[in-house]
This record gives sequence, structure tokens and C-alpha cells, in this order.
Amino acid sequence: MADIILVGCGKAGSIHCKCYAKLKDLNVNIVALVDSNPARLKRFHSLYKTFNEGEDPLAAISLEEVSRQMDIGDAIIDLCVPNDVHYQCAREAIDLSAKKIIIEKPIANSITDARKIEMLNASIAITENYVYSKVTEQLRETIEKYQLKPKFVRTEFSKDRRNDTTKGRGFLKTGPPHVFTVEIPHQIAIVNYLFGSPIDNFGAWCEDMVMGNRRFYEHGEGAITLLHENGTISYNFSSLDGYKHLPLRHRSIMLHCEGGIRVSAHYPAGGDDALFGAITVFENNHISEKLVIPDDTMVETLKMIIKRFEESEEQITDATFGREIMEKINESIHLARING
Repeated sequence: MADIILVGCGKAGSIHCKCYAKLKDLNVNIVALVDSNPARLKRFHSLYKTFNEGEDPLAAISLEEVSRQMDIGDAIIDLCVPNDVHYQCAREAIDLSAKKIIIEKPIANSITDARKIEMLNASIAITENYVYSKVTEQLRETIEKYQLKPKFVRTEFSKDRRNDTTKGRGFLKTGPPHVFTVEIPHQIAIVNYLFGSPIDNFGAWCEDMVMGNRRFYEHGEGAITLLHENGTISYNFSSLDGYKHLPLRHRSIMLHCEGGIRVSAHYPAGGDDALFGAITVFENNHISEKLVIPDDTMVETLKMIIKRFEESEEQITDATFGREIMEKINESIHLARING
């Protein structure tokens, strides 16, 4: 049995909570809910009991309060708190004897905090859900099955964020988030997992989002080009103006391999309830294989992370993995500004 202490009852906490409900057959059990906002905690706790008949996890306004009522050393602490307090909350959990911690991506808001998290004395997993996606796993198996040697890879994760942007949703104190910090971290996670850490950054560019007479700097579209350990070059493009400037969401990766073989992978892109992806293999410009893949990425992510905790295995998406993505994103923002 895996006991979960869920810290943070906002949007991310709600998503994780629904995922854990799908893992009941694995004896995953939420034993405590924590949120510093008493009103939000009360609403979340009440809603949880409504959809999980017979269960009544402890509700507390702090992890310290939980630790006074149960031993948290054997539990998994799932941090679904704002990015800028990830380090603070992880450190507090460890001080209270926690040994296993899940941190919602990204690892932190700053490289300084990311490095501090990396140095903490605990087993830490970052929820890079596209790494654990069944589409990604099938893609890896396809590469092995056909003994492929990818030379060039193009990833695209695009969505229409224009309505949210006009309303100021998701803005930082400095303004809208940089286009490199929204979807591209997912893409970097996938290519780093499949082809190894980047050994060189070949360049980056970005453009503003323009709507009428309003301009949102470095928030429109952009791309990062990387050389990976196995020699593969990845071009990672994202547009927040929608897919081909249409109000559509699109998440794909195309592999161009030696011998003229191409592999196209599409991740579920219709929203949170879209649970099917696809992989197509092209040989000599003809389809040689096509697979439709059921894929509930966050459920798969939490399931695999919990399994590795229980079997005392190293996490695939550990703190080092999360820190490397953040460093590459920051480096690319700098390069794009130089090239701009």
C-alpha cells in the first residue's frame, strides 16, 4: 500500500486527486490533505469525501500538523503547491522525516531553488508526465524494434492561449510567461529522455504575441534546437497562438531516421479528457505500421513514480532531470534575446 499526503488543494491537487482515484487497485490511499487556506481545504475535503465514499483523510493546514498525528516517514508527500515554494515545502517535509517526495513540474521557479532541491536528502520525483506517457514508451519501443537511428527530430506542442492572455491568466509579476516556459519544457523532457541530455545548444528564437494593438513580449511562438548525447538533433517548436494560428491544441514529435524511415507520434491533444494518442511508421513514404494508444499521462506518471518509490528504484525524472530542463530553458531564453 502507498499512503499519499497531498499538499496543496488547488488545480494541480485536484488533478492528482482524480488520478489517485484511478489507482485504487494498486492500494494507493490518500491519508491526509493539506492546504494553508482553511476555506479551500474544507471545500476540497468535503468534495473528496463525496466522490470517495467511506474515505475520510485527515485535513490539516500544515504538514507539521499532520506529522503530530501520524508518522510521515513512510508516506509519499505529493507537493501540488505554487512553484516558488517548492523548495521551502520540500525542505519542511524532510525536516519532518519525509523520505519520498513528488513535486509537480516545473521543479522550481528559479535555478537557485532547483539546485537546492537537487541537494536535498530524499528521493524526489518531478511529474514530467510526457516522459511516462504510453505514447513516449511506445515510441521508445518502436525505435528499438526497428533499430532506428534518429538523425533529426521535430517536436511541436502548440495551443491557443490568446483568450487567457488577454485576461492576464497565468501572468507573473513581470508580465506574461515566456513562450519557452509554457509547453517547451514538456518537449525538452521527452527528447532528453529519448536521446540523452543536450551537449550543445544550436540556437533559439522567439516572437511576441500580437493581438490588435496589444503586444505581449516573448509570448507568441519560438523554438530551441539541441544536440543530444546520442547525436540526434532536436528542433522544439511551440506556438501559443494556436496550432498554425488556429484555435487548436497540437502535441507531436516526428523522427527522421537513417534509411529514410520516419516515425510520427501524436499525444492526446483535445483536452484533459482526450485519452488516445497515435504512432505511425513510414518506410519509403508508405505506412508500415500505425498504432492507436490509450494514454492517460498523469495517471501513468503517478503510477510509475509510486512503483519506483515502493521498489526503491531511482526515479527517471529526479531532481537532476528537472534542474537540467530548467537550465536549458534559461540558457535558450538568453540565446533568443541575443539573436533577437
